[in-house]
Amino acid sequence: MRLVAGLVRGLPVKAAEAELALSSKRAGVPLLKLLRSAVVNAVNNNKLPETSLYIKELRVDEGPVIKRWTPRAKGSVAMIQKKMSHVLLVVDAKEGVRQPSFSVIKKDYSARAGKKKAKGESRASEQKNRKKQLSGTNKQKIKGDDKPEPEKKTKLFQRKSV
Repeated sequence: MRLVAGLVRGLPVKAAEAELALSSKRAGVPLLKLLRSAVVNAVNNNKLPETSLYIKELRVDEGPVIKRWTPRAKGSVAMIQKKMSHVLLVVDAKEGVRQPSFSVIKKDYSARAGKKKAKGESRASEQKNRKKQLSGTNKQKIKGDDKPEPEKKTKLFQRKSV
């Protein structure tokens, strides 16, 4: 119930009705009935125009729980809790209406999202540059010599042939 209530909280009444009518959640139907009842009461009792109404407050509190049980394996029992809710819905006139937003956020998920490419730079040249940088960091210089120490190659797998 709280999940569906969070969808329509703060929306204009017409947008909230559309959202609840198309909701696939089971809690959408009772919330839609409650919203329509609140709108009719606001129009008839308080003489508010229906077009300027919005949901000011929508609170879902815990209600009573009916406890039942069902038999399980080896003579044990599993509890079934049939939960109920207390729902408070306050509808008010138009001052702070939050319009539903349907904007799409576009994100760049490429590997180099924040970096700019120079003209003519390709992926192959990027890899060559990266290899040059890495090879320069792994070599150690000997004191007095300008030549780097050769890298030692180790065998990862040894296989004996018969």
